[in-house]
Amino acid sequence: MKITPRKYAEALAQALEESKDPSATINNFLLLLRRRKQFKLLPKIVHSFEATWRKKKGILKMEVAYPTKFENSVNEFKQTLGRKLGKEIELHAKPSLGLIGGLRIRLEDKLIDASIEGRLRALERALQNC
Repeated sequence: MKITPRKYAEALAQALEESKDPSATINNFLLLLRRRKQFKLLPKIVHSFEATWRKKKGILKMEVAYPTKFENSVNEFKQTLGRKLGKEIELHAKPSLGLIGGLRIRLEDKLIDASIEGRLRALERALQNC
């Protein structure tokens, strides 16, 4: 029976939640992968594990690109959004010289373009369709 990286990740997350010794659990998991000659799946398992673990813990992964002039507002944005959603936010914020206003937000697998440039492009498309 072939086990997918996602199934391995879910099993590891479950085992870690129940484990009293996480180091031993991880060592045993790696030995299992080696014994089954599935070590090449490790990068995919790790990627899937991160998503599984964040979901279990109620953590949202978010990447935000913002204009450099708003650098001081990023932490306030993270705290406000976390309160509104009732979740912990894992925020990776980076200033973008190309943005003059607004934000570009990648939330899990969704892209929200709330930048001025994005809104102007949407307006242009709407006008072309009239």
